[in-house]
Amino acid sequence: MNEYFSKNKKLILFIVLQNIVLFSLLGAFFFFKYYEPLKNDSYLFPENTEESAQLEMLDIREFNEQYIDVDGYLRDKYGNRLVADPVFGIEVDVLAGMIRENKNLYIVDVREIEEYNAGHIEGAVHYRVMDIDEEGLKEKLDLSEEEYGDTLIVLVCHDGGRGFLKAKELNQENIKYLIAGIEATEENKTIALTGPVFADYEIFDKSYQTKFQMRASDAIKQILEDGAFVIDGRHITQYERKRVVDSLHLKIGHMTSEEYEAALEKVLVQKDKKIIITPDRYSELFYANLLILRLVRDYGFSEEQFGIVFNQCDKYEEDGRLQFENLLSRNE
Repeated sequence: MNEYFSKNKKLILFIVLQNIVLFSLLGAFFFFKYYEPLKNDSYLFPENTEESAQLEMLDIREFNEQYIDVDGYLRDKYGNRLVADPVFGIEVDVLAGMIRENKNLYIVDVREIEEYNAGHIEGAVHYRVMDIDEEGLKEKLDLSEEEYGDTLIVLVCHDGGRGFLKAKELNQENIKYLIAGIEATEENKTIALTGPVFADYEIFDKSYQTKFQMRASDAIKQILEDGAFVIDGRHITQYERKRVVDSLHLKIGHMTSEEYEAALEKVLVQKDKKIIITPDRYSELFYANLLILRLVRDYGFSEEQFGIVFNQCDKYEEDGRLQFENLLSRNE
């Protein structure tokens, strides 16, 4: 055995070094391709502590569906279930019982139309969360003033975030939201659905979270050298604090249909350009992909035109070559 190793020492050493280099290259590829663009997103990589998550935004409760405000701290609602609001919320088991007993209620699915079409609670009416108001609900459900007051209306979104915010905004005793959203039906299989609970892979292919991912350095090069058009998919408070000059704010889930159509018109005139979308959170990544799907499906754009720079806006600033502006200070 020793004689074999002695004779083939160089070959063995070459094979060992070759494997080290190969695995190092593979590790670097997966780090920069997948992990680094996502590593700071607390939905996929929960690292926040109470101290680091202290509120900084103007109204964190409207900042992202993944978080809730508890005693001045930003908490992951999936970690402690504190999103279950006793005033505006209804538990899935209670809703299931009311459906079985044919109680006087309407279920309103407040998600985007693609999510609704992929799968919803049987009998649910679709009405986008950002378009809902009291008069609109009466018209959508064909209810008189008296009928409206006597009818329980349950708002259903994906995980409870959108429904909670709208129920709280309307602040009416007969309007509740389904705690944990349509995801809650995973815990109660008696509620009939028209499709899967998790609509993502019904809407997109299974690579959608990484399909359009690109590094900030590549995006900066395309912006500066090729005139790529920047769509800022972050929350409006972030956009107003600091944005790339001439970028457009467009976050589907936080816009009324009228606001969305107005923003869409500005995108359509950029059809001959590369388009860079910059979301920061997981829900924003979903909306960025939904925008790409609509532009390709409905308006003749090609997938090759798009890139998503996910959770890397700080790298835009670190590079130092892009120009920024602060809308809040400009308006003061």
